[in-house]
Amino acid sequence: MLKILEKLKRRVVSSNLFVTENYDYAEKLCEIKNKSCYQSEILCKYRFEKMSNLLEVNQDFFIPPSLNILLRCIKLFVNSNKSIIPSFVDFGGACGENILFLESIFGDEIYDKSWVIETPAQVEESRKWSFSRKIRFSSSLKSVLKSNKIDIFFTSCAINYLKNPYDPIMQVVSEKVPYVILTRNNFSKNPFTFAQKSFLSENGNGKHLKKYIDREIWYPSSTISETKIKNIFNENHYSIKLEKFIDNTGVINEKKCYSKDLIFMLN
Repeated sequence: MLKILEKLKRRVVSSNLFVTENYDYAEKLCEIKNKSCYQSEILCKYRFEKMSNLLEVNQDFFIPPSLNILLRCIKLFVNSNKSIIPSFVDFGGACGENILFLESIFGDEIYDKSWVIETPAQVEESRKWSFSRKIRFSSSLKSVLKSNKIDIFFTSCAINYLKNPYDPIMQVVSEKVPYVILTRNNFSKNPFTFAQKSFLSENGNGKHLKKYIDREIWYPSSTISETKIKNIFNENHYSIKLEKFIDNTGVINEKKCYSKDLIFMLN
C-alpha cells in the first residue's frame, strides 16, 4: 500500500486529482482510501437521505442540475412527437432527480416510461426511501434497452467513472435510441485515468447532513475523447443537434480538460 501511495505523490495534478497508469490502478488506490468507492453503503445512504431532506423543504420547487440541456432535448422530441410522453433513461441518475422533476411536466405517467441506471448498491438503497420507490432503478442498461423502446438517453458526468466509458454509448447506438444527451463531460485531447478525491458533503443535492462525518470519498475515473464519441455516433448514422459549452461542472482539471454539452439525433 505504501508503494502505491508514494508512487501516486509523484503524479499529483491537483489537490483532488491523482493521475494513474490505468483504471485498475486508480481503482486499487480508491479501494484503499474508501472501500467499494461508488458502491459505498454510507455514500449511497447519504445521497438518498440528503435528497429526501431537500424534497421535504422544496417540494415541487426543486430544480436538478443539468436541467437546461435535458429540457432542450425534450423540446426537440416533443416538436416531432406531439402528445407523446418520451421514454427516458437517465444513466448515472443518482436518486432520480431528473425524473422527479419531469413529473411536473408529464405527470405520473413518466414513472412508467423512465429508468435510472445506477450501481447495484444505489439501486438497493433506492428501495428504502418513499420518494424513490415510484422510480424504476436498474443496474443493467442492456436489459432496459432490450426490453423497452427508449426515446431519450441522458447521462450527466457519469460514463467517465466507468472502466469502459464508451460501452454505454455503443449499447445505445446499437439499439438506435433516437436522442442521446451527453452533458457535464470531462473531455481531454489525450485521455488519461486518475483517482479523484472528493468529500462526502460534495456528493448529492442539498445541504450537508451534519450528522455524517465529512469524510474523503475517492473514485476511479478517466477523461474521454470528444473525437471518439463523435466518431461512434457518426458511424452509426447520428447527427449533432446541439454542441455548446453550457455546463462546465464536470471538468476536474481545467488545464488538462474541457467540457462540452452534446445532443445527438438518429438520422
